[in-house]
Amino acid sequence: MNYSGPDRVKSDGEFQRWEHEMWSILTPLKAALNSAFWVSTPGAALATSDQLRAIARDSTKWQLNHHCHIPDLAVSFRRVLRSSVALADLLLEQSQNPNGVDWPALNREVIGFHRLLEQFLVMMTDHSTRIPSDPGQ
Repeated sequence: MNYSGPDRVKSDGEFQRWEHEMWSILTPLKAALNSAFWVSTPGAALATSDQLRAIARDSTKWQLNHHCHIPDLAVSFRRVLRSSVALADLLLEQSQNPNGVDWPALNREVIGFHRLLEQFLVMMTDHSTRIPSDPGQ
């Protein structure tokens, strides 16, 4: 990812570029979320926690220089990042719990994060489909 100077999204073409770059964040985020669905040991929970934390860290750096002009979408993405850190914290906490992992609680949190991520994807796709594919339209 390029962390150079600020890049504000202003036109539909710029949004398409922003959206394309966003997939370099969303792809590993979705992979980490899929890992969280299958976590079955404290070690796996710790590894998934590390993945989510690294994605949120790198994504936050990217977001500082790649602003989206669609306020609802930008807010939703920040919420996704905050939630990924919260899920990472919970995974870490559960992996170190001396009484063992609370699997039902962890599963509820993973499902909740999945819903939040899906809402963001729907919002992003909804905006993307409103962009004319032909610049002359």
